Amino acid sequence: MPKKWKTIFILSIVAALFFAAMTAAAFSKPATVVGKQETGYCIQSIEYSYRVFPTSSVLYPEADPLPQGLPSYFFRLTDKIEVTVKGSISTDADIGEKTDFQVKALVRSEEQWEKEINLNHSIENFVDEKGALVFQTTFNLPLSSVQGLVDKIVEETGVHLYDGYNIVLVSTIHHPPLEGGSITEDRFSGELQFKVDPYTIKPQGELVHVQEDRAEEELVAANRMNIFGLLLKVSLGRVLFASLMLLFAGAAAFSGTKIYSREKKESAEALLLKKIDRRYGRRIIKVGEFKELPPDLIKVKVDSFEELVKIADERERPILQVARPRNDKNSRFFLVDEKTLYYFSLPKKPSTGSRTGAS
Repeated sequence: MPKKWKTIFILSIVAALFFAAMTAAAFSKPATVVGKQETGYCIQSIEYSYRVFPTSSVLYPEADPLPQGLPSYFFRLTDKIEVTVKGSISTDADIGEKTDFQVKALVRSEEQWEKEINLNHSIENFVDEKGALVFQTTFNLPLSSVQGLVDKIVEETGVHLYDGYNIVLVSTIHHPPLEGGSITEDRFSGELQFKVDPYTIKPQGELVHVQEDRAEEELVAANRMNIFGLLLKVSLGRVLFASLMLLFAGAAAFSGTKIYSREKKESAEALLLKKIDRRYGRRIIKVGEFKELPPDLIKVKVDSFEELVKIADERERPILQVARPRNDKNSRFFLVDEKTLYYFSLPKKPSTGSRTGAS
């Protein structure tokens, strides 16, 4: 069996298995990946802060501003409440002077009535270091005027506010729809309340309100797989690895067929030699190679071993089986008769219909 076919067979099997694994890996991955790309954004925020200034009293002799965030403040000991409202909008669209910021105050009795009150304040705007458009205003809550308004409403309605009332601050950012219509919401509001009863003022609600809108579109891209540091498209890898797997599988099949046919032929030759040896073994003399032959010796090839046996019987000569030469794949049998050399070689492709004289 030629070594080259064995080598080709083994290497082809290994390569076919390797590319089969790579093919499986390629088909286990999606050919495309879906990602998202941001096409627009709008980030808005409204932030409240306040300072409560008490009146000079036994409890607060220094009358310094009280810290923000206490659960409640004494109504009778509160001189004023200073409120600062800051609104900002950051977007990739050009909104320019079309954006507006409004702050209004409402006096509200839950499930009964609501009344808007005037705020004496001015709003300034600027662009901060991050490129956001910022609006800011500072004003004092009109506590005394609100109390007077509430007293008049109670007198008119005859309904006393046993649970007190709320001063509601509503801040709103208005902006046009962003370019391309990807973000159409054009209003953002945030509220802060101060619940007022005869004894306390209680801040309620969130101080910071944030809304973040982002518009995205889907992007479909070819997926890639890492092959020894090389990024290869999955779709290309499927075709390439499957083709190489089939190629090497075919090479393995072809070389395997060659090996099988060679082994089958050698097995047939060995079987034929065994039959010849079993029937004519006593008449065959095994010798080494012929070192010197007369130059005038006539060589005659016979077609069957049976014919060589017949000549041996007629000439009363032994049949010689010469050791197989290194580069010769066929066993040979000889008969020497004076100046004639008769020989028979095993056929390279023995067939069942050929005559060998040993069947």
